[in-house]
Amino acid sequence: MPRRIKVGLPPQTSDTALNRWMKDVTREMNILPSSSIISTADGPNSAYSGNSGDLVFDIGSSATTYWAKETGDDSQTGWASFQIGGDTAADFSSLRISSAQAMGNLGPATQIPFDLAGYSKNITADAGANQFNVPTAGDYKVNFDASGYENAGVATTITISLRINGNDTGIGSSTQLLSSHSRQMLGALSSVISLASNDSVSVFASSTAGTDDITLQDASFTIHQII
Repeated sequence: MPRRIKVGLPPQTSDTALNRWMKDVTREMNILPSSSIISTADGPNSAYSGNSGDLVFDIGSSATTYWAKETGDDSQTGWASFQIGGDTAADFSSLRISSAQAMGNLGPATQIPFDLAGYSKNITADAGANQFNVPTAGDYKVNFDASGYENAGVATTITISLRINGNDTGIGSSTQLLSSHSRQMLGALSSVISLASNDSVSVFASSTAGTDDITLQDASFTIHQII
């Protein structure tokens, strides 16, 4: 059966604020529900006894891991599964540029090249095609940030835009003026978009002056599904 944690109040100090903080922490810890780590094949129902309000972390269940006792005392029924911190199975992926990446003469929109794929779960991070490929339809949060500088000695405006299947979405664009030969953070791109199964997502950059020679650094592009 789950056991409630009981913590004694630490010794007093000469610091009044610290004493108050330790008292608050001790009180909060002592009102935590009874909890335990268990291992079952199919969860605690009909396998583990507890009282209403108890929590267990099941390391053996093939379906779920966290359980709360909603009803009944000293019984093996009334357990319900739940998750902490949202859906831990949410799809995620990331791309980045390993070092400074010369973009050349941008002019019209040019797809930003990523040469490194980071951690990925279910969403394909295609560093060769410089895009994400999502397996399922849903809402996704995308983020892009980078710094850059202009090599030709002419100040210009850089526009970062988001594309789905190569088509400009018209959303999530950010613009940053780059002074001559100076490195600056580009305005971050962050947006929630609805995607269909097998859609691809990429970012493009364009310049107001086609003769400019633009270099990007520290570019990072991430996407995760919102459940």
